[in-house]
Amino acid sequence: STQSTWGPGSNQSPQQHISKGTSTFSFAPLPPTRVNPLSLDSGLQLSWQILQPIPANIDDAVVRFTLSWSRSDANWAAIGIGTSMTNSDIMMAYLDGTKVSVTDRYATGQQVPALDTTRSGFSDLVYENSSTSNGWKKVTFSRKISTGDSQDSVISTTGITPIIWAYGPSMSDDTPAQHFSRGSGFQVEFFGGLDLSARAPVLDKNVVDNRLTLEWAVFPPSRPTDIRITISWSGTYWAGFGIGTQMKGADIIIVTLNSDGTGATATDRYAEANSLPPLDTSGNGFNNVILESASIVNGIKRVTIRRLLNTGDPRDAVITKNTNIIWAYGPGDSSAIQGHSNQGKSSISLAITDTSEIKLNATQNSTKSEGFRSCFRPHVILVIILLNMIFTTII
Repeated sequence: STQSTWGPGSNQSPQQHISKGTSTFSFAPLPPTRVNPLSLDSGLQLSWQILQPIPANIDDAVVRFTLSWSRSDANWAAIGIGTSMTNSDIMMAYLDGTKVSVTDRYATGQQVPALDTTRSGFSDLVYENSSTSNGWKKVTFSRKISTGDSQDSVISTTGITPIIWAYGPSMSDDTPAQHFSRGSGFQVEFFGGLDLSARAPVLDKNVVDNRLTLEWAVFPPSRPTDIRITISWSGTYWAGFGIGTQMKGADIIIVTLNSDGTGATATDRYAEANSLPPLDTSGNGFNNVILESASIVNGIKRVTIRRLLNTGDPRDAVITKNTNIIWAYGPGDSSAIQGHSNQGKSSISLAITDTSEIKLNATQNSTKSEGFRSCFRPHVILVIILLNMIFTTII
């Protein structure tokens, strides 16, 4: 609502009022929209994408945003969740030449929004990429719809999310200059038209020892083709697991993460002996493991990977009913993966829908590479852990 005063006169020369008063007018917000990309202003666009597959825990769904603007003197653009700058969650992108950043902020009123990290919050935006083309600057970033941060608003999955926007000139010391254009009133249905009933199942979980946890899920639920696995561990550089009943001939996946959260890797390997498995790409195979995310929270490393149940690669095992796995973790650094420092055993049950369409590979390549030079100590043999994964058929 807006309060105004009134009286007679003209645009050029207002006269002394002969009567006066105040009134309050209510302006209805714009109707809900699913238009994507959405023109917030003649020189500012917002586009978004809901990353697939949408997890069963809808709060973990991720939205990828792209802010695009065309004014040559504009170096920052921002959107906020709210109807005004008072108590709004602000997401700001900055691009000036080679300098680029995304910042998570909170606005308490008509002043520069403070960084969430200065208000007992966290930086929950993930920068992805940026570009300048044909006079348009673009910055892409992502965040969960519900970050759990007190300084962030939840993005609605079933209704509208109110959006405000602004963009302006150069920043200094992470402080944006006064915007030269701003607006509000947009009501965006970010999840409009999406079928949320077909999202991925909740990750099953198994704590295999006090330092290693495995979580997994297959998707899509109706006829699964992929599996997502999250490996959580602490205190060592690498962790890994393999599909098989012994190390020789097992399909191995090894993930690594530095203690500062950098250097995440996920490699697809094949064990030709009781030593460090060579990369599939060093033989006649391919890297079929996709690294999705990596983080460290409270000292716990978490790396999430994804692969097809049946990759068609002769150096990959097909994940079917009654699949056996081995696992281990240990020290090392970016120059070398050292022998495992611990192992254990456990039984886990994996709930999965029908996999009758998944065909087994006819053969499994177990050719030994004479040129392989092991980074394991020669006498170290990985203790094989048989984890019976019972796939439950869901009709």
